[in-house]
Amino acid sequence: MFTQTPNLVLFSQQTLLCIHGNDNAYKCQQCQRLIFLSGTGTTTHKCEYCHKVFDQQSSLLSHNCPQMKPRPYKCDVCEKSFTNSQNLNTHQLIHSGIRPFKCTTCDKSFVNQSNLITHTRIHTGDRPYQCSHSDCDKSFHSKSNLNTHTYIHQGIKPHRCDICHKGFTNQSNLAMHTRIHSGHKPYVCQTCDKAFTNQSNLISHSRTHTGEKPYKCEYCEKAFINQSNLVTHRRTHTGERPYQCTYCTKTFINQSNLVCHTRTHTGEKPYICEYCEKGFINQSNLNIHIRTHTGFRPYVCEVCEKTFTNQSNLITHGRTHSGERPYKCNSCDKKFITQSNLAQHSCMNSNFAKPYQCDRCSQFFVDRMHLISHTCIEDVKPNVDNLQSQMNTADEQAKLKMQHEQQQQLQQQQQLQQQQQQQQQQQQQQKKKTSSLVNGEDLSP
Repeated sequence: MFTQTPNLVLFSQQTLLCIHGNDNAYKCQQCQRLIFLSGTGTTTHKCEYCHKVFDQQSSLLSHNCPQMKPRPYKCDVCEKSFTNSQNLNTHQLIHSGIRPFKCTTCDKSFVNQSNLITHTRIHTGDRPYQCSHSDCDKSFHSKSNLNTHTYIHQGIKPHRCDICHKGFTNQSNLAMHTRIHSGHKPYVCQTCDKAFTNQSNLISHSRTHTGEKPYKCEYCEKAFINQSNLVTHRRTHTGERPYQCTYCTKTFINQSNLVCHTRTHTGEKPYICEYCEKGFINQSNLNIHIRTHTGFRPYVCEVCEKTFTNQSNLITHGRTHSGERPYKCNSCDKKFITQSNLAQHSCMNSNFAKPYQCDRCSQFFVDRMHLISHTCIEDVKPNVDNLQSQMNTADEQAKLKMQHEQQQQLQQQQQLQQQQQQQQQQQQQQKKKTSSLVNGEDLSP
């Protein structure tokens, strides 16, 4: 098909361009194949179904594309489909709870041996699948994770949602996403009946009941229930805070904290309680609040068996047994169990320690953000566009107040010194009088 004169001319002209870059490779008008100089190893053959790339056409032809094969075997629980009944049966073990392959290190079990082998690499640290991208040194426990990761560099998202057309790098993420539209949550916790859209979230959640924390920090050996929490925690050691607020320039270690923080500026509270219609800035706070209605208290003290609605309150309560007081007053070195107790401490309650004052109710605050948050509570919502000017005004007022109070303190110290000097002089004169009387000296004028 390359005997026609136009094609021959185009190939000839393109040859020089191919020497300088692969982006100018010639595409055949009949078969759409990309043609490069022989020996360069840059000829590409891409599967039109899964977008996997091959360097030889024979490899493409022998490629068994999972997207191309029919998937007539569908799971009746999560609607995931498979090419054969054996794969379907293996998959259904996930829903049945049967896991015949057990890890000898942590007793975790799996539905097949392949998943067990991949899991054991978490304990051994073995990551045999290395990303070949020049600017990336990431490695993975499994080949499937590597393949999915490679799509990130290629910008490929072959799996698309039929409802909103959002793209995903793998079928699993697409399946989880579609449950957002359907509301389907097939993975249910056997302890508290909470349901999840995917198994990964269920596994992480179940560890809050079992106490299992398999992901350990290499800096402080603190452990976490999932990889994501470990990555976020590492940033407390490295100091990395890549997520910055556009309103107040405050930075955060993860995007979730940034999103929640931004809502303190905008006033948005999208999570509404179904019992009392109270709004919250995130799902976690809503879940904790709902327990005040349901009476559910899943966190139990191991010492006295007292129960709590959230882990934070349990940790705080635990300090009453351990004696730990991590919050220290900078003025008198007194220590407290909670930060709120420190804030209520007499040293911290002085106007000098709280230089930011509300113009409406004259209440004092330790910093400008608490002052601004307070005005929001008083139903004076700050205009987001005018937020910076409010902060600057509050800073200036606080600065003047601190200067004034420092001057007052200095004057009080000077007066106290003068009084002490006068007392010392009077004491010295009294000593002289007493000494003269003892010696019989005449002190009359």
